[in-house]
Amino acid sequence: MFLYRGVQSSPHQAAFPDTHMATPGLPIPPLDVILAQERNAQYVQAFIGSLLVVDYLQTLPAEIRYIWPSPWSTPKILFLLARYSAFLNAILVIAFRVTRQEEFSSEVCFALVGLAVVSVFLTLAFAEAILFVRVYALSGRSKVMLGYLIFQFTAVHTTQFALMGRLISNLRYPFIPGTTEHVGCFALPAPQNRNLIAGVYASFVLSGIVLVIINARLCYLKFSRDAQATSLVTHFMRDGALYFVAIANSAVLNVVISVKFFQTFSLVLCEAQSIIHVILACRLVLHLRIIGARGTIQLGSRKVLTGDGHTVNRTTIVDQIQFSPRTDIPLTEISTWNKSEAEP
Repeated sequence: MFLYRGVQSSPHQAAFPDTHMATPGLPIPPLDVILAQERNAQYVQAFIGSLLVVDYLQTLPAEIRYIWPSPWSTPKILFLLARYSAFLNAILVIAFRVTRQEEFSSEVCFALVGLAVVSVFLTLAFAEAILFVRVYALSGRSKVMLGYLIFQFTAVHTTQFALMGRLISNLRYPFIPGTTEHVGCFALPAPQNRNLIAGVYASFVLSGIVLVIINARLCYLKFSRDAQATSLVTHFMRDGALYFVAIANSAVLNVVISVKFFQTFSLVLCEAQSIIHVILACRLVLHLRIIGARGTIQLGSRKVLTGDGHTVNRTTIVDQIQFSPRTDIPLTEISTWNKSEAEP
């Protein structure tokens, strides 16, 4: 096993000061391990990139039909930011992984990983904000709920950025003459970084648990006695629960893979987590729009929940939850939606 002790550089490297080099005595994995992990990262990158492209092409017709013509709103902005920033993430992560420099400078790697991590976690924030907007809309735009959701969102994502900032500052990019210029950027994490990574992914799971509980409670309180709402609420709850299960499983899997199978820091795993978030969050929005386009549902409530996540006051005793993002049709002209109409 290589062992980095002080600065090992080629004559070309003298012009590139290396403030982020490995600390004295930091073990460097054998070359065959580094190459194997690079190969595995390429497989993950190819899979997650293909998944992103296939999902995009599959859902693009629904996006064009239900999202593009709809009025600008917070859910629409979050949808577009999350959906298209995922492609920027892929570009930045690939740039980090394929960097090859004969005159190697770890500052280049440090800058690339910093940009990629910021981009990835902004995308995660956009995608997760869609869930928060869903809960806020379901609460009837309650100011108390809005205050709590802002607190939770800020606390969770501030913690994630802080943990990732600490993790990035602990990464080292050692130079191995005759090897690094062919392998490219590879980051060695400090031992405590495993706990930081686990903390980041755990925050996704904890935040999701809280949102699912709040979502279930609101659905039960508002709609449990309304038979006509059952089908719509079933879709709403099922989508949210599946989203949480998928995110929780991917987070746990990422922790296990990071700790057990990668001795170097793998940025592609963070990218994979963000892309899974984006795919699921965007499909939540599209599914709700598709269901909503089929009609409306009568509810005994003084609030109207629209397809793009907004609520408006109504003065009648029996009101409608409307999902009509594509046209401005008066509520009185829309027929009541029922389960049989929703079935293809």
